[in-house]
Amino acid sequence: MTKIRNKLFLALITFGFAFAGETDIIQSNYPLPYNNIYDIYEKHKDIQEIKKFLDYTNDFLDIKIQNNKIIATKKPIIKKIEIYGNKAFWDNEILAVSGIRENQSIDPQILENLPQRIKQFYADNGYLKADVQIQKEITSDGYIYIKIVIDEGNQIKINDFIIISDISLSDEQISKYKNRLKNLFKEEKTLFFFLPKKIARLQEIQDKIDDFCDEIKKEGYYEAYCLLDGFDIKKDKADIKVAINFGTKYIVRFYGNQNFSKEQLEKFINFQDTGITYYWLRDFANRIENFYKENGYIDANIKLETEEENGTTYLNYYIIEGEKYQIDKVNVYSDKEATKNYIIEKIKDKNLGEIYRFLENLKEKYIKNGYLNADFNLQQKISDLEKKIDLDISFNVGKQYILGEVKFEGYPYKQKMKLPAVYNPEYILSIQDNFKRFMKDKGYLDADVLLDVQFEEKEDKMYAKAIMNAIPGNIYENGDVFVYGSYYMKPSPILWQVSKEKYFNKEDFDTEVEQIYNSRLFDFVNPVLDTEDKKINKIYIIHDDKRGYFQGSVGYNTDQQFKASISTTLKNLFNYGFISSLYLERSNFQTNYRLAFGNTLLPYKLTGFVSGFKSTQTHRYYDIDFKGYDLTLTRRVNKWVTNILFLEYKNNDLSDKATTKSSFNTLKASLTIIDDHRDNKFDAKSGYYISGKLEKEFKDIDFYKIELSGRYYISFLDDYITFSQRFQTGYIYKSIEKLPLSERYYLGGISSMRGFAFEELAGKEKIGGKSFNLINNDLRFLIYPKYNLYGLVFADFGQVYSKKYEFSFRKTAGVGVYIPTPVGALIFDIAKKLDKKPDESNYRIEFSIGTSF
Repeated sequence: MTKIRNKLFLALITFGFAFAGETDIIQSNYPLPYNNIYDIYEKHKDIQEIKKFLDYTNDFLDIKIQNNKIIATKKPIIKKIEIYGNKAFWDNEILAVSGIRENQSIDPQILENLPQRIKQFYADNGYLKADVQIQKEITSDGYIYIKIVIDEGNQIKINDFIIISDISLSDEQISKYKNRLKNLFKEEKTLFFFLPKKIARLQEIQDKIDDFCDEIKKEGYYEAYCLLDGFDIKKDKADIKVAINFGTKYIVRFYGNQNFSKEQLEKFINFQDTGITYYWLRDFANRIENFYKENGYIDANIKLETEEENGTTYLNYYIIEGEKYQIDKVNVYSDKEATKNYIIEKIKDKNLGEIYRFLENLKEKYIKNGYLNADFNLQQKISDLEKKIDLDISFNVGKQYILGEVKFEGYPYKQKMKLPAVYNPEYILSIQDNFKRFMKDKGYLDADVLLDVQFEEKEDKMYAKAIMNAIPGNIYENGDVFVYGSYYMKPSPILWQVSKEKYFNKEDFDTEVEQIYNSRLFDFVNPVLDTEDKKINKIYIIHDDKRGYFQGSVGYNTDQQFKASISTTLKNLFNYGFISSLYLERSNFQTNYRLAFGNTLLPYKLTGFVSGFKSTQTHRYYDIDFKGYDLTLTRRVNKWVTNILFLEYKNNDLSDKATTKSSFNTLKASLTIIDDHRDNKFDAKSGYYISGKLEKEFKDIDFYKIELSGRYYISFLDDYITFSQRFQTGYIYKSIEKLPLSERYYLGGISSMRGFAFEELAGKEKIGGKSFNLINNDLRFLIYPKYNLYGLVFADFGQVYSKKYEFSFRKTAGVGVYIPTPVGALIFDIAKKLDKKPDESNYRIEFSIGTSF
């Protein structure tokens, strides 16, 4: 009976897919996912256009046109992947290596190479005898079932090394090379733990053998190469066979070098990188010769002779040093007296090479500062008789070039610039590119910008005026929108997000993409722009994974201590992307329940959710139980700006610490505007975040509330140092006596006023506040890039005001460490109160890990 029911259910699904995906213009071997291909065909009646759109999907093995109909051979869909025998690695790790996932369409031929890929992964992790078998079954309705059967074998550890060589080695040499290899595989210490290096990881073995070969080359075997020649495996240990082709041994010898040691000259040897050829042998001689000349040995000459003896080739460099020439007179000429004097001072006691490099660097500095014609000439007058060198140095700076004005013509455009500025041709070209990109983003894809730079001499400087003349061309229109890929959601919710404007605008496109990505309905979204006949077609290839998921998280901070949460979500309901979720949260301070239903892809770029909730919370000055309902509508205005309308009805049971109880109902309406221009939401280094909220409360309590918050980020030294500052303020238009404790403001804790405990700041009267101010100043600096570890220095200023709005602040400062991650930051800090009062603690240590509270 169960089998009959499953087959019937499968047949119904298949019928639904066929109805959703196939039309009288497409014949496919398997049902297609939801798409709007028939609507596009009805618009154009062009079968070639349909084929072009389907080609973008990468969902077909073959697409042909016959009798004005598309004959498509669709790839099967992976219905289920089962993995057996993987004791050492999680299923997700095996799937990541294999590159396949459930609900993905796949070319079955790819599975032929899959065993080798997984075996390579196992070998890289020390399982050298792992075996992998793939079993597959393709059903008539286009589903493929895959079984991956793994025999891991034992993880092999390195026992010893077997040296195989093209030359005869003594026992002493073999022992030496074995010890070198063993040293390369010793355990290495990291910041937190030991990394075991004794496991026979294949890729690591190959890398270490390359390092070993570099050591051999330093012995003079410049053409040596080393190979991993296999393993001698016994149970869970392996002897590594290393084949070494030494080739010819070269020994470099110097004759005649009286003024420079062998060690000084050997620094120019790079044969281990280049190998031995006539060119590199001569290049080595030239570099030594130049070294001598730079140090005053103008007559130095190098001659190379080779000599072979007992399988060794000797590279004999005969050096005729000659006498050392002394720099006698130095004449410096410059069009700027200050430059002349600076050069004379800096080149004292320098040799020829040092002088030349100094002049090159000085030239570059002047050019960077706008002296575009800066250049020098170094002439030598050599006296063979007196062994002296006279130098004539001519260093002309020229006039400084200043960018005084940039004028944009042909299309309205503005760019922030600090003018006047040092003239830099690359900067001018970047402005030109920005102007051109701006027009393209506005839909003028054929736009070009002509550049004309005019110069005028003023006050002994050359002032540049850059004129950017735009040629916009034709603006491109929005064309067709092709949606393809979902088996659970019709194209309509995607189409609702697409701009209805006649002309293309990249800002509109970015907003559409952002909305679709943030819907979290899909595990894969591929937006493509197709340009044709002055029109832009938008193609959204989407992929949705399973209909629901279960999530759990655990976090800790010193404010609220442990928190655990779980959520169950069902998504893409009713074929229009609706979502239902159940959320449970438990911490030392609160227990929350929430049941939500809504949609993240509503028309007009809206996201809407209705929720029912219940909560029990323990606070510093009161306890509260509440339950109720809320409605949240979020509209994405553009890529950065969102508006949030929030309505909430709540029944509250409040008790203060003196056990005075009260019950009241609240009806809350608020409008929030957020402008998020941060470059990264998890670890921002530039940009800003601004939010403003206006709230009105009705029912048993009646008041207005306004809150403003802003934060900006500035980075220095290639993002190694980031400074950020946050301003927050809030005001409630109601006397404090008429506000329940739960509706008042409190500050304190790791996420607000550091140095104070959670909700410790409650105004001078310790009754909470009707307003507050908070300023957070953070300076982060990268300590350990490998682990994304930052140091942190901070200062906070804040206070809660019970009676009237003030500008008096409590002050704290401290230091800490900070590790940002996508699932929440790890923070440890120590904060000190700078205006400590008698009944307060001096320091507070705070720690947070995991999800945000």
